[in-house]
Amino acid sequence: MNIANPLTMSKLLLSLVVVTVLTVIIVANKVITTNTEATSILDNVKVETAMPVSGFSLVDHNENAITSNQFVGHWTFIFFGYANCPDVCPASLSQLVSLNNIIRKDSSLAGKFKTMFVSVDPYRDNPKFLKEYVKYFDSNFIGATGEMNNIISFEKQFGAFHVIDDKRKENYTVSHTSSVFLVNPNGMYSASFSPPMDLPTVVQQLNLFVNDFAKG
Repeated sequence: MNIANPLTMSKLLLSLVVVTVLTVIIVANKVITTNTEATSILDNVKVETAMPVSGFSLVDHNENAITSNQFVGHWTFIFFGYANCPDVCPASLSQLVSLNNIIRKDSSLAGKFKTMFVSVDPYRDNPKFLKEYVKYFDSNFIGATGEMNNIISFEKQFGAFHVIDDKRKENYTVSHTSSVFLVNPNGMYSASFSPPMDLPTVVQQLNLFVNDFAKG
Protein backbone atom coordinates (compact mmCIF):
# COMPACT_ATOMS: atom_id res chain seq x y z
CA MET A 1 0.00 0.00 0.00
CA ASN A 2 1.34 3.45 -0.95
CA ILE A 3 1.54 5.97 1.86
CA ALA A 4 1.46 9.62 0.73
CA ASN A 5 4.42 11.75 1.66
CA PRO A 6 3.44 13.93 4.68
CA LEU A 7 4.96 16.96 2.97
CA THR A 8 2.90 16.32 -0.15
CA MET A 9 -0.26 15.95 1.94
CA SER A 10 0.48 19.20 3.73
CA LYS A 11 0.93 21.01 0.43
CA LEU A 12 -2.31 19.51 -0.89
CA LEU A 13 -4.26 20.56 2.19
CA LEU A 14 -2.75 24.04 2.03
CA SER A 15 -3.76 24.31 -1.62
CA LEU A 16 -7.33 23.27 -0.78
CA VAL A 17 -7.51 25.85 1.99
CA VAL A 18 -6.20 28.59 -0.32
CA VAL A 19 -8.68 27.66 -3.05
CA THR A 20 -11.55 27.64 -0.54
CA VAL A 21 -10.57 31.04 0.88
CA LEU A 22 -10.20 32.53 -2.60
CA THR A 23 -13.62 31.14 -3.59
CA VAL A 24 -15.24 32.71 -0.52
CA ILE A 25 -13.55 36.03 -1.27
CA ILE A 26 -14.66 35.97 -4.91
CA VAL A 27 -18.27 35.09 -4.02
CA ALA A 28 -18.38 37.72 -1.26
CA ASN A 29 -16.92 40.32 -3.59
CA LYS A 30 -19.49 39.45 -6.23
CA VAL A 31 -22.32 39.88 -3.73
CA ILE A 32 -20.90 43.21 -2.58
CA THR A 33 -20.46 44.37 -6.17
CA THR A 34 -23.96 43.24 -7.08
CA ASN A 35 -25.45 45.05 -4.08
CA THR A 36 -23.42 48.16 -4.88
CA GLU A 37 -24.57 48.13 -8.48
CA ALA A 38 -28.17 47.61 -7.36
CA THR A 39 -27.87 50.57 -5.01
CA SER A 40 -26.16 52.85 -7.49
CA ILE A 41 -28.75 52.28 -10.21
CA LEU A 42 -31.38 53.74 -7.86
CA ASP A 43 -29.27 56.67 -6.64
CA ASN A 44 -30.53 59.13 -9.25
CA VAL A 45 -34.22 58.28 -8.96
CA LYS A 46 -35.01 57.16 -5.41
CA VAL A 47 -36.20 59.89 -3.04
CA GLU A 48 -34.22 60.23 0.16
CA THR A 49 -37.29 59.73 2.35
CA ALA A 50 -40.52 58.23 1.01
CA MET A 51 -43.46 60.47 1.89
CA PRO A 52 -47.20 59.69 2.02
CA VAL A 53 -49.32 61.27 -0.70
CA SER A 54 -52.39 62.68 1.04
CA GLY A 55 -54.47 65.76 1.78
CA PHE A 56 -55.82 66.43 -1.70
CA SER A 57 -59.03 65.96 -3.68
CA LEU A 58 -59.10 65.33 -7.43
CA VAL A 59 -61.44 63.65 -9.91
CA ASP A 60 -60.61 61.18 -12.66
CA HIS A 61 -61.73 61.36 -16.28
CA ASN A 62 -64.99 59.62 -15.32
CA GLU A 63 -65.58 62.25 -12.62
CA ASN A 64 -64.96 59.78 -9.81
CA ALA A 65 -63.21 61.11 -6.72
CA ILE A 66 -59.48 60.47 -6.40
CA THR A 67 -58.12 60.28 -2.87
CA SER A 68 -55.02 58.77 -1.30
CA ASN A 69 -56.74 55.36 -1.42
CA GLN A 70 -56.26 55.49 -5.19
CA PHE A 71 -52.59 54.59 -4.75
CA VAL A 72 -52.91 51.66 -2.35
CA GLY A 73 -52.18 48.15 -3.60
CA HIS A 74 -50.25 48.99 -6.76
CA TRP A 75 -47.47 51.20 -8.10
CA THR A 76 -48.50 54.43 -9.83
CA PHE A 77 -46.67 56.61 -12.34
CA ILE A 78 -47.76 60.24 -12.10
CA PHE A 79 -47.11 62.82 -14.78
CA PHE A 80 -48.21 66.47 -14.65
CA GLY A 81 -49.05 68.27 -17.88
CA TYR A 82 -51.88 69.58 -20.02
CA ALA A 83 -53.66 68.43 -23.16
CA ASN A 84 -52.69 71.45 -25.26
CA CYS A 85 -49.00 70.91 -24.52
CA PRO A 86 -47.23 70.89 -27.91
CA ASP A 87 -44.19 68.73 -27.20
CA VAL A 88 -43.13 67.62 -23.70
CA CYS A 89 -46.42 65.97 -22.73
CA PRO A 90 -46.97 63.95 -25.92
CA ALA A 91 -43.34 62.82 -25.85
CA SER A 92 -43.44 61.79 -22.18
CA LEU A 93 -46.82 60.08 -22.45
CA SER A 94 -45.59 58.18 -25.51
CA GLN A 95 -42.61 57.00 -23.49
CA LEU A 96 -44.96 55.88 -20.73
CA VAL A 97 -46.92 53.93 -23.33
CA SER A 98 -43.72 52.16 -24.37
CA LEU A 99 -42.76 51.56 -20.76
CA ASN A 100 -46.16 50.08 -19.93
CA ASN A 101 -45.94 47.79 -22.97
CA ILE A 102 -42.62 46.47 -21.64
CA ILE A 103 -44.05 46.09 -18.13
CA ARG A 104 -46.98 44.03 -19.42
CA LYS A 105 -44.52 41.53 -20.91
CA ASP A 106 -42.39 41.33 -17.75
CA SER A 107 -43.74 38.59 -15.47
CA SER A 108 -42.33 40.25 -12.34
CA LEU A 109 -43.91 43.64 -13.13
CA ALA A 110 -47.09 42.89 -15.09
CA GLY A 111 -50.32 43.98 -13.43
CA LYS A 112 -48.56 45.99 -10.72
CA PHE A 113 -48.47 49.47 -12.30
CA LYS A 114 -50.94 52.21 -13.22
CA THR A 115 -50.35 55.55 -14.93
CA MET A 116 -52.04 58.83 -14.02
CA PHE A 117 -51.90 62.01 -16.10
CA VAL A 118 -52.72 65.02 -13.92
CA SER A 119 -53.75 68.12 -15.84
CA VAL A 120 -52.45 71.42 -14.50
CA ASP A 121 -54.85 73.24 -16.83
CA PRO A 122 -58.32 72.60 -15.37
CA TYR A 123 -59.75 75.58 -17.26
CA ARG A 124 -59.52 73.72 -20.56
CA ASP A 125 -59.00 70.08 -19.52
CA ASN A 126 -62.34 69.00 -18.12
CA PRO A 127 -62.88 65.28 -17.34
CA LYS A 128 -64.68 64.57 -20.62
CA PHE A 129 -61.88 66.11 -22.67
CA LEU A 130 -59.22 64.35 -20.58
CA LYS A 131 -60.91 61.01 -21.14
CA GLU A 132 -60.49 61.29 -24.88
CA TYR A 133 -56.95 62.64 -24.50
CA VAL A 134 -55.56 59.83 -22.32
CA LYS A 135 -57.37 57.14 -24.33
CA TYR A 136 -55.49 58.34 -27.38
CA PHE A 137 -52.29 57.13 -25.72
CA ASP A 138 -53.47 54.15 -23.64
CA SER A 139 -56.99 53.12 -22.65
CA ASN A 140 -55.66 52.15 -19.21
CA PHE A 141 -54.27 55.60 -18.42
CA ILE A 142 -56.11 57.65 -15.82
CA GLY A 143 -56.79 61.31 -16.48
CA ALA A 144 -57.07 63.52 -13.38
CA THR A 145 -58.04 67.11 -12.72
CA GLY A 146 -59.80 69.23 -10.11
CA GLU A 147 -59.98 72.67 -8.59
CA MET A 148 -56.73 74.59 -9.04
CA ASN A 149 -56.01 74.75 -5.30
CA ASN A 150 -56.31 70.96 -5.09
CA ILE A 151 -54.02 70.47 -8.08
CA ILE A 152 -51.42 72.74 -6.48
CA SER A 153 -51.75 70.93 -3.16
CA PHE A 154 -51.22 67.62 -4.94
CA GLU A 155 -48.24 68.61 -7.10
CA LYS A 156 -46.42 70.25 -4.19
CA GLN A 157 -46.14 66.83 -2.54
CA PHE A 158 -43.82 65.81 -5.37
CA GLY A 159 -41.89 69.06 -5.47
CA ALA A 160 -43.63 69.79 -8.77
CA PHE A 161 -45.02 73.13 -9.97
CA HIS A 162 -46.59 74.83 -12.96
CA VAL A 163 -47.01 78.39 -14.24
CA ILE A 164 -49.79 79.45 -16.62
CA ASP A 165 -48.44 81.93 -19.15
CA ASP A 166 -51.46 84.20 -19.61
CA LYS A 167 -55.00 82.85 -19.38
CA ARG A 168 -56.29 85.80 -21.36
CA LYS A 169 -54.59 84.46 -24.48
CA GLU A 170 -56.62 82.02 -26.54
CA ASN A 171 -53.79 79.50 -26.88
CA TYR A 172 -51.92 80.12 -23.66
CA THR A 173 -49.10 77.80 -22.65
CA VAL A 174 -48.30 76.27 -19.27
CA SER A 175 -44.79 75.70 -17.95
CA HIS A 176 -44.72 72.60 -15.77
CA THR A 177 -42.50 70.00 -14.15
CA SER A 178 -41.75 67.27 -16.67
CA SER A 179 -40.56 64.46 -14.40
CA VAL A 180 -42.43 61.19 -13.99
CA PHE A 181 -43.10 60.37 -10.34
CA LEU A 182 -43.57 56.95 -8.76
CA VAL A 183 -45.86 56.16 -5.83
CA ASN A 184 -45.50 52.78 -4.11
CA PRO A 185 -48.37 50.44 -3.08
CA ASN A 186 -48.45 52.02 0.37
CA GLY A 187 -49.24 55.39 -1.19
CA MET A 188 -45.72 56.77 -0.62
CA TYR A 189 -43.89 58.98 -3.09
CA SER A 190 -40.78 56.89 -3.80
CA ALA A 191 -38.99 57.95 -6.98
CA SER A 192 -38.68 60.51 -9.75
CA PHE A 193 -37.59 59.85 -13.35
CA SER A 194 -36.31 62.67 -15.56
CA PRO A 195 -37.17 62.75 -19.27
CA PRO A 196 -36.26 61.36 -21.63
CA MET A 197 -36.26 58.06 -19.74
CA ASP A 198 -33.86 55.27 -20.64
CA LEU A 199 -36.47 52.52 -20.63
CA PRO A 200 -34.18 49.47 -20.17
CA THR A 201 -32.64 51.16 -17.13
CA VAL A 202 -36.05 52.16 -15.77
CA VAL A 203 -37.24 48.55 -16.05
CA GLN A 204 -34.21 47.42 -14.02
CA GLN A 205 -34.97 50.08 -11.43
CA LEU A 206 -38.62 49.08 -11.24
CA ASN A 207 -37.68 45.45 -10.64
CA LEU A 208 -35.43 46.54 -7.78
CA PHE A 209 -38.19 48.68 -6.28
CA VAL A 210 -40.70 45.83 -6.53
CA ASN A 211 -38.28 43.31 -5.01
CA ASP A 212 -37.30 45.65 -2.16
CA PHE A 213 -40.95 46.40 -1.42
CA ALA A 214 -41.81 42.70 -1.33
CA LYS A 215 -39.09 42.16 1.28
CA GLY A 216 -40.81 44.69 3.52
